[in-house]
Amino acid sequence: MENKDILVDVLDLIDRLDASVKLYKIQDKEDFLRRDELEQDGLAYKIQVIAETLGKVSQDFKDSHTEIPWKNIKGMRNQLSHNYGQNNYRLIWSTYKEKLPELREQLVAILDDEYGFENEMF
Repeated sequence: MENKDILVDVLDLIDRLDASVKLYKIQDKEDFLRRDELEQDGLAYKIQVIAETLGKVSQDFKDSHTEIPWKNIKGMRNQLSHNYGQNNYRLIWSTYKEKLPELREQLVAILDDEYGFENEMF
């Protein structure tokens, strides 16, 4: 799979995560923390899949895009994959609210700069 396709897939995954938050009608962190574990784990899983998918880009791509926190993304993926039911839901929510919007902007900019994608597509 090409790097471009991976980035497009990740943007789609972020959109699906946003759709889940809207579907669950999650208002804020406190609301999220009170939710059923299945809803919380559903968001955690989607963040895990985003991180896993980003791990598929080539090392050359990672080396040329140091603005992306690759090490943190891999760390999040590892934490979510190997926590054995001990998710840190506060971290999951802050990742969703604080880190993913910035990551989305970075990926859109890369797609626009390197592949000629229009920002309106995302």
